[in-house]
Amino acid sequence: MLIFRQEQWATYLVSKEVLEPLGLPNLYKKFLEFCPMEINQALTIFTEERNYPIHVQCSFGKDRTGLVCYLVLAICGVPDEVIVQDYAKTQAGIRPIYSELMKDLQRVGLSEDFIDASPKNMRGLIDFMKSEYGCLEDYLVKVVGFGLDQQALIRKHLCAV
Repeated sequence: MLIFRQEQWATYLVSKEVLEPLGLPNLYKKFLEFCPMEINQALTIFTEERNYPIHVQCSFGKDRTGLVCYLVLAICGVPDEVIVQDYAKTQAGIRPIYSELMKDLQRVGLSEDFIDASPKNMRGLIDFMKSEYGCLEDYLVKVVGFGLDQQALIRKHLCAV
């Protein structure tokens, strides 16, 4: 019981002192910078036909899920603005469970800003990707170690080409 309380307190402190000041748009950027191995693992699932259909989910279904979906859609050639609008549809999906999500956020020390799925969040991530890494392919190959052949497999499985 004592360890559980310490874990809760540690989660609260990290949320309040690190994540909250960082903000959601910057958190998305940090995912790209500091999680290349996890991104590689997630995308690799999409390269194997036996894994389909694939369900992508995280705690709120918009942050890590949104990142993975952005990467997969972009690999498949979906235009950035379509990806941004698709991400923003999450906002409507959150409405029915908003109060529950808000309680969860408050419990861990985060503000209402972390529920936001507005277009600016995904647009900011895409803009950061381009300004920091040049293009998606360069990021995936050079940072994530996810080669062009692996990207082609995703397109093969998801696109009618």
